[in-house]
Amino acid sequence: MLLPEGLKFVSGFSRTNITNVIFPTTLEEIGGSDAIRHAFYECKSLMCEISFPASLRKIGTYAFFRSAISGNITLPDALEDIGDYAFAWAYNLEKITLSDNIRPDAIETIKWFKANDVAVKVISGDNPVTVSEVARRAGITNAAQF
Repeated sequence: MLLPEGLKFVSGFSRTNITNVIFPTTLEEIGGSDAIRHAFYECKSLMCEISFPASLRKIGTYAFFRSAISGNITLPDALEDIGDYAFAWAYNLEKITLSDNIRPDAIETIKWFKANDVAVKVISGDNPVTVSEVARRAGITNAAQF
């Protein structure tokens, strides 16, 4: 099912037999309000990978609860809120990828340090692989050495 461009909110597909969904680039919210939060709740025929648009800000409670979405999904940087149980018991879902945002001025700051022969080191208590990937995206030399 191809949802139309210009659409900002989607819900109301609970327990339907849709087999796929393609979200518009304008979508901001999936099933966010309490009354209609179960957007794709128990859509057991929705056996496809889903791609979320960069504009998505909110995924409501129970949005994909017990749906059959499969494979891997990547949540966009703009996402601010994921409701309780949004992907609970989505039994074919293998992996959800979140990305860490890099402040817009960070890359320019790191470039300035490099240009002025200042070594940049990252000190973090987070997972070293995660920190290394964020550092690489920010342009830090030797980000993979931890």
